[in-house]
Amino acid sequence: MLWYEARQKLGLCPGGPPDVEPAFFLFARRRLPREFAPESAAGAGEMSVVSQKMLNDSSVLSKLRDVAVPVCRAHGLDLVDARYVVERGVVLRVLIERPGADLHQGAGIGLQECQAVSRDLSTVLEVHADVVPESGFSLEVGSPGLDRPLFSLADFARYAGHDAKIQTRAPVEGRRRFSGRLLGVESESVRVVQDGVTVEIPHAEISKAHLVYRF
Repeated sequence: MLWYEARQKLGLCPGGPPDVEPAFFLFARRRLPREFAPESAAGAGEMSVVSQKMLNDSSVLSKLRDVAVPVCRAHGLDLVDARYVVERGVVLRVLIERPGADLHQGAGIGLQECQAVSRDLSTVLEVHADVVPESGFSLEVGSPGLDRPLFSLADFARYAGHDAKIQTRAPVEGRRRFSGRLLGVESESVRVVQDGVTVEIPHAEISKAHLVYRF
């Protein structure tokens, strides 16, 4: 069964979800048959942060991308990211956008694109048991929204000149949280202006990053 939802983030478009997403985080969620779902909400709640890290092992994420990228391309779309989150059970969250999407216009996708990718990706995942948890999961396909998460070095290079927030696994120059203007990429590091000073953050140390949308 397939559900469609729109989570309003910026108070725009109050009349309901649009055909093409300008200011919403749109997603289509597909729940697997009951026999493949977690046994209970209580059981799902017992899954720890450690479990989520194991699900998102680098080799698993790499295989997930190998599976998801061709499906997205078949629909003329780009894969932004694919990873698991523990949220009332295990959710495989897949973010997609239209190639060349402009930050101020949103990801350029609507519910139809989310539905199509969700349908085809769920079919493909049936034959890739090595990248899905045995306990079952929900598949959630959606847009990244205006506060677009940043993952790859290519993401940080693409959005040079935009404001972003970055969190690191270990302190870099005495801090783990940065907020400032992206300057791009130098070798394997992300350059950002923090309090007027340029800081180079090793990409491998970044645990979380997203754009900060400015009107």
